[in-house]
Amino acid sequence: IYTDVPVVHSLHAHDKIKSMKIHRFISQYDTDKNTITIKDKETLFQIVNVLKLESGEHIILSDGNGIDKEIILTEAHKKNVAGTLYRETTIEKPLTLHAYIALLKKDNLELAIQKMVELGVTDITPMVTTRTIKKGYNKERLEKIIKEATEQSGQSYLPALHSETTFLHAIDYAQGN
Repeated sequence: IYTDVPVVHSLHAHDKIKSMKIHRFISQYDTDKNTITIKDKETLFQIVNVLKLESGEHIILSDGNGIDKEIILTEAHKKNVAGTLYRETTIEKPLTLHAYIALLKKDNLELAIQKMVELGVTDITPMVTTRTIKKGYNKERLEKIIKEATEQSGQSYLPALHSETTFLHAIDYAQGN
């Protein structure tokens, strides 16, 4: 996995070999031959303002569907981040692991979903049970947590967040698959 492992590379024989941490992003991008331009405003902000990455540094962009592109940044400005394709990798789709989780109080639901993603769950369905106290959840917030946990854990497939269901529907679905 790219995120925590030091990577040793050499572009040319005369270049110094160096070790570095490569940051991973799941983001929308445009490709023109070997040039990749990042369009997502949140990713632009994180690269330029938070991480303060500069030209020459490597990052990994994933489309969330198993295509990882390691790029070398050529531009890193507030309105434009672009780079040159260094390596493209296609990752095999993991086994399907569908988790159903009852709606939990407070931040417990967010933490539980984050941990599920880190463990490799591919599908998540919130569930209402007879003892569920919480009614509803912020879907956009959960999708953001899923994206960040996927990036952090070095995965290339973005897990799907399904619509809320009942316990009985979940059992029926599980028996049919």
